[in-house]
Amino acid sequence: MSRWTDPQYLREQQYRDPANLGARAALHRRFSTNDYAWQLWVFDHLDLRAGARVLELGGGPGDLWVENRGRLPVSWHLTLTDLSPGMVRQARQRLGDQDRGFVYAAVDARALPFRPESFDRVIANHCLYHVPRRRDLLHEVYRVLVPGGRFYAATNGKEHMRELRELVSRFAPSADTANVVEPFCLENGESQLREVFSTVRLRRQENGLLVTEPGAIVDYVRSYVSDERGGPGLAALESWVQGRIATHGALTISKDAGMFAATK
Repeated sequence: MSRWTDPQYLREQQYRDPANLGARAALHRRFSTNDYAWQLWVFDHLDLRAGARVLELGGGPGDLWVENRGRLPVSWHLTLTDLSPGMVRQARQRLGDQDRGFVYAAVDARALPFRPESFDRVIANHCLYHVPRRRDLLHEVYRVLVPGGRFYAATNGKEHMRELRELVSRFAPSADTANVVEPFCLENGESQLREVFSTVRLRRQENGLLVTEPGAIVDYVRSYVSDERGGPGLAALESWVQGRIATHGALTISKDAGMFAATK
């Protein structure tokens, strides 16, 4: 088991609080070439009716709902969960209950504490590649979905941010970003979902990065470093990126992200 699928490391170190995830989200929020934000794009595809019961797995600090706050129908019932109690606390602080009866819980998604057929939709936004024994999770999702309910699983492709990963390998290999999404990515996610769900569809979002601030790259890479030294080579990486931006105006990084929709 790698540290990226180790629940203890993820809960107590990497995602103990929103700092690391926030550094990564900031890079995409500030420098994406597609002006339509990722969380808005995800929300657009949820296809929910009035009174819908929604469960989010690995919801982190609640970004999906914070960024769509003004679009949430009062009639929806939202249950926001994460493996990390720190993330759940942050989501609660940011969202409260908004008079909507939000429910928050720190749970292991492989053993969901919910009754069968209790949700119309389940969402897992960029988190399944962290889950060991994903088949257990998929069976749990299937169990808690109503007949005809839908599971949305977002992830990245193997070529996502390839240029940055090459730079990390060159300057700061201790950051270990190379294979984070490989266990569940756009190339192999459908086959895994079809082991449990009969109908699976994939949508991709067209996007990229044009980064004009070297510090944003360093903050992103530092969020993957497992020790407190900041990782060897970060100064050299920042210098290289600064030179690239000075010469070309920006550092271009490709993105490949999308979301599977699987129906029970």
